[in-house]
Amino acid sequence: MADAEEPEKKRLRIEDVNEKMAVDGGHRDGGCDWDGRWNHVTKFLERPGPFTHPDFEPSTESLQFLLETCTVLVIGAGGLGCELLKDLALSGFRLIHVVDMDTIDLSNLNRQFLFRPKDVGRPKAEVAADFINSQFHIIVCGLDSVIARRWMNGMLISLLSYEDGVLDPSSIIPLIDGGTEGFKGNARVVLPGMTACIDCTLELYPPQENCSACSQVPQDLQFPSSAKLQDVLEYLTENASLQMKSPAITTTLEGKNKTLYLQSVKSIEERTRPNLCKTLKELGLSDGQELAVADVTTPQTVLFKLNFTT
Repeated sequence: MADAEEPEKKRLRIEDVNEKMAVDGGHRDGGCDWDGRWNHVTKFLERPGPFTHPDFEPSTESLQFLLETCTVLVIGAGGLGCELLKDLALSGFRLIHVVDMDTIDLSNLNRQFLFRPKDVGRPKAEVAADFINSQFHIIVCGLDSVIARRWMNGMLISLLSYEDGVLDPSSIIPLIDGGTEGFKGNARVVLPGMTACIDCTLELYPPQENCSACSQVPQDLQFPSSAKLQDVLEYLTENASLQMKSPAITTTLEGKNKTLYLQSVKSIEERTRPNLCKTLKELGLSDGQELAVADVTTPQTVLFKLNFTT
């Protein structure tokens, strides 16, 4: 019973905070600020910590930018995304956008406290644009898919601009990526063009194993070993029950995630295009191999089990 009541208590606490914010700041000089609203952000800037960069100099010089200009894009409004949105909002960030292709399910309500029973079936967030562009100064990811992380990584790299071979710092959009697994968690900052990106460190991501709580039964995919990856792509787009638009195909080889083909990001598409002319055997695929396919037509990755025919 205590576990069941906890999300509701959390919602009530947030609603109490929101009400206090409205009372304290909503009617004072017509503004929306209240005493101590920026304390958390100020502490981030004024005090060094054990994990700060050696070159970090405590200062509040960037405070005005964070409060008035900085736009944060949060990708994913699930269990992690809800926490991120709450933390960013209560820390004082004013301009926050959220993108999530999923809809709210009844099972989400026990841990995604921003949602209510009346929200079941509605989109978690509406996509504000067809692609992510430079209007966002920071992107915070609450994703549970390596494919989605690679897509986001490739998109940010494609937005980089160079002048005479020198990277324009103003075109860099920092990516804050994190994830949880059981009792473990991780977070890191990627500066496209300056630090190692997600593709550079792809071997750090373990294969995504199925679990009874969040997995799906793989669909059979029957092809001869001599079939080419192009044949598989055409099947995914032309099959009446699938009708995918631009499927991204990923698998696990020798314990590492490998993208066989991804069309939506130009840089990755150019690199993986030669795979379309290779046979499944040449790609190192074997009978019983699982393929993970992501597409804009579905919010979740679809699993297929490759069965070789003679």
